[in-house]
Amino acid sequence: MYSFRYEDPRLAGVIIREAVRCGKPNCRCARGRPHRWYYYCYYRVLTPQGWRLRKKYVPKAQVRSQRRKIRTAKDQERLYKVEMKETQFLLKLVEDQLRQMRQSNVYQ
Repeated sequence: MYSFRYEDPRLAGVIIREAVRCGKPNCRCARGRPHRWYYYCYYRVLTPQGWRLRKKYVPKAQVRSQRRKIRTAKDQERLYKVEMKETQFLLKLVEDQLRQMRQSNVYQ
């Protein structure tokens, strides 16, 4: 799910390529051959009504750099989660040691 640590909610999203229809009645896409390929970034934002899915067009020239930014942000998020688990583990060890010291009356 989306994390508040991302500076831009699109960095928590994904880029998808889609074939689209333009909506013109005489266009080839109205007869079943959609236009290819358009790239969109799908991401979620928190609104007062809850999480909402958003879609934003990404120009083809920016797809590679945007995907790289998303990958970097997600790698940083994974690293953050690992570091948080390690910190929680160490904190639990310290708490356990303090509890043992109090029980053995060494810490007075």
